[in-house]
Amino acid sequence: MEPVSLAVCSVKFVSRGVCRALKLLFSLCTLITHNIRVMTWGKTVAVVTGASRGIGATLCERLSLRLGPGSVVIGIARDEQKLQDLAQRIAQSTKDVTFVPVRQDLSSPDPDTLNSAFAAGFEQAQSCPGGQINTALMVHNAGSLDPLRYVRNLDDFTLISKYYDLNLSSVYVVNAAFLRAVKSLQAAQPSLAVKVVNITSLAAVSPIKSWALYCSGKAGRDMLFRVLAAEEPSISVLNYAPGPVSTDMHHMAATETPDEEVREMFCKSVQDNKVLAPEQTIDKLLQLLEEGSYTSGDHVDYYDR
Repeated sequence: MEPVSLAVCSVKFVSRGVCRALKLLFSLCTLITHNIRVMTWGKTVAVVTGASRGIGATLCERLSLRLGPGSVVIGIARDEQKLQDLAQRIAQSTKDVTFVPVRQDLSSPDPDTLNSAFAAGFEQAQSCPGGQINTALMVHNAGSLDPLRYVRNLDDFTLISKYYDLNLSSVYVVNAAFLRAVKSLQAAQPSLAVKVVNITSLAAVSPIKSWALYCSGKAGRDMLFRVLAAEEPSISVLNYAPGPVSTDMHHMAATETPDEEVREMFCKSVQDNKVLAPEQTIDKLLQLLEEGSYTSGDHVDYYDR
């Protein structure tokens, strides 16, 4: 064989070897990263409201894949069938995590039901193999956009009260029940990491015409959790704005918003392919929680970092 041919063959052989080595290295890095994430979370009890669809359902599924053996995810929503469907999907994807569906209408939450569900979830995790509970996570995701009206048309006291019952008042009740369960465990296990996430919005800090209820509800929730961060320095609190996400709520914004300018803005975001998949924003949220790259009480948007 001529010297040039030998050189070409040698280069090809080395290239193939380098490619195999790089693939092996990438697989090893992926495995290490996965193990680090499981170690970071360890055995966890997580509570997610609005768990039956959209961001909430995606969070339950993506989070379950990262948790250590013996973990429990409690999903709260009104739609019992969708909760059961979610439970089946999680059971098929991992055997390390138990999903507990809790049917509850958060426009009128029952504290006894919540207290019982949370206590049972922590007890179940404690009794499972896998060591002690490392992390307790509460994600306040449930919320609604409707009714969409200009401020001048908001004159129905019952309608306004009902909106805040679901989007603000219920958050206090659910959060208090979660903290009650956590405090009982923290007394015996001071090392427990406690994380509370409020799914917020750009609307909490920027006015959107004909969205007065939604904007004020999100702003109120942001301040609630800023106060929680000040009161409870041992708890990591995050107000996370997920960005424009492909959900039923985004579709409603693009089709039913009374203000034409706002409606067209949402329509254009779809046309320009600027709407995120739920998986994209949930992975960003989980990364933030794993890295702890925020100050407790912060409002962090998907596009901030």
